[in-house]
Amino acid sequence: MSSTHSLSPTVEVLLRCARVDAGADPANAGRVRALLADGLDPAALFTLAQWHGVTPLVWAGLVAIAGASLPAALTLPFEAEVKSNTLRNLYLTRRLMRLLDLLQTNGVPALAYKGPVLAAQAYGQPSLRQFSDLDLLVRPEHVSAARAVLLVDGFQQTWPAGTLSPRQEASHRRSKYNLSLLHPADQLVLELHWTITPNYLRIPPAPAELWEGLETITLAGRRLPAFAPARLLLILCVHGGNHCWLRLNWVCDAAEVLRRNPNLDWPALAALAGRWGCQRLLRMGLLLANDLLDAPLPAHARAALGPDDEAERLAGQAARRLSSNPAAWLARFEEPVFHLRMRERWADRARYCLAMVYPTTRDWRYLPLPEPLSPLYYLVRPARLIIEQGLGWRRQDI
Repeated sequence: MSSTHSLSPTVEVLLRCARVDAGADPANAGRVRALLADGLDPAALFTLAQWHGVTPLVWAGLVAIAGASLPAALTLPFEAEVKSNTLRNLYLTRRLMRLLDLLQTNGVPALAYKGPVLAAQAYGQPSLRQFSDLDLLVRPEHVSAARAVLLVDGFQQTWPAGTLSPRQEASHRRSKYNLSLLHPADQLVLELHWTITPNYLRIPPAPAELWEGLETITLAGRRLPAFAPARLLLILCVHGGNHCWLRLNWVCDAAEVLRRNPNLDWPALAALAGRWGCQRLLRMGLLLANDLLDAPLPAHARAALGPDDEAERLAGQAARRLSSNPAAWLARFEEPVFHLRMRERWADRARYCLAMVYPTTRDWRYLPLPEPLSPLYYLVRPARLIIEQGLGWRRQDI
């Protein structure tokens, strides 16, 4: 971990414990014990861990390092949340299996994305990762069939909400990458994906590429298809970059995949990232995992990706935000600027700028127009943004 002298004790303990092997390194464990002995605000540490979605991981690290010497003020909130998280993860895993079976029975192949499968792949122990919803990936041509099956099962579509015309539905499919559904019986939130990024990023260039080179993993006694480690690492770095690396759990995911897979084919991974136009995104994720969480970054990995000063600057910017307490949010215009800087190809930056003028469901709800007047939404959109947000584009569905 670099620049630890500039970190608050709370942030330093968070970073030193947010890793599966937190107690294995004597130097790391000794530093955590010293920080705990100097006195730490338990409420601040718990609040920060919750914000970053790393509470069970941090607690496991604290227990491995300090064990019975941890104060009750620290133990009580962490133990309560860890117990709740374990029960929630078990329940969501069971729901995932049922949904996969339901879709398969109806002729819709689906790939579990993030959630329980990522917890097993990255951490080895599903209870160490926090998640509160489920994500399923289907092929674009199966989205309608998958949604129909889920609606019959009792789910309700929450995003995009309301009734869309066929043209609006097609527009949403082209510009976005998922639907959100809610099951009222247990409040389960399910995101149904057909790719992993909005059209303004378009990574990968073709959604079909996500179905290539899958491996099989074991989860809850079942064999399930999943992303192979190298591709999973790239997808995690793309996901973190899309969200400007606002939360530490995304860095932890990448760091643990690195730790568990020391023999990745780095030239092949660098070539794939180059074809997808996201080598900078991959390098940023690797730099953050190495800098904040001491994840191994072999010299041949750096050599395969090559130097990138902009990736270094963006990773440093994200690291400073992640190291702040309280956690920092995005300033106005920061997200689009970050997105433009993280793309290494001018064509991808141009795509991003063009996509910002593309009408979304919010524009359609803001001013319902008859179908023949739908081209006017290209004028409605900038007017709505100025009125509602002052052009502070910060949300996904803008």
